[in-house]
Amino acid sequence: MTAAVKVVGRARGDIEGPIQPGETLTVAAVFRDAQRLKSSGMVLKLFPMGGGAPVAVNMLEVVRRQANKGRTSVIVSGGGGVLQLERGDAGSALVGAWGLGGQLLYGVSGNFSLDIGLSGLVSGESDIAGVARSERLYRLHGGVRYLIRDDGWIPYARVGAGVALVSERDGDDSSFAFRMFGQVGAGVTRWLAESLVLGAEVFGETSFGGSGTIGAGNIYLGFSWGGNEF
Repeated sequence: MTAAVKVVGRARGDIEGPIQPGETLTVAAVFRDAQRLKSSGMVLKLFPMGGGAPVAVNMLEVVRRQANKGRTSVIVSGGGGVLQLERGDAGSALVGAWGLGGQLLYGVSGNFSLDIGLSGLVSGESDIAGVARSERLYRLHGGVRYLIRDDGWIPYARVGAGVALVSERDGDDSSFAFRMFGQVGAGVTRWLAESLVLGAEVFGETSFGGSGTIGAGNIYLGFSWGGNEF
């Protein structure tokens, strides 16, 4: 039933090694089925390396670890889709677009995570009213995720905000503009291993300046450092 065991306070967390007279030994353990432990007794047995009868110690405290707390992950995503280019009253056009981004996630409790992300989106080019038009969008955003549960497939809801730098090319002219936006979204993640996370999300993004909305969906694969350590 044990997923991980660590001796707290030792240099390498070694299980084996001499216990000095008067030394306090603290052992932390993560169990695969913590619910069963609520109605089960636990005894720690220390086996002498030189042989002999083990020393049994009753466990005085059982604490259910918050699986998400302290979990740190970096998620990289990329993909393609379509983007609508507009040119005032002259019309609009749908063009192909591709993007690449990354996110840093940190679990602050069993049910809440903070995230910060950076991404870029590059559109194709289209003639609107005889003028070539294209767009690039660079975004920096942060948010809070509420996790419905903290293990297995983990569904979540998210709110956030950010700032975007929009680079537009309209014929021979180009311009840059900053926009602030708010976000709402939902998704699901699953840790496939200690360092591998799979997920999907959908979100909507609305500019505070009233310049439009964006909707997107992502399927991503990421890496986690220390996500299930303690």
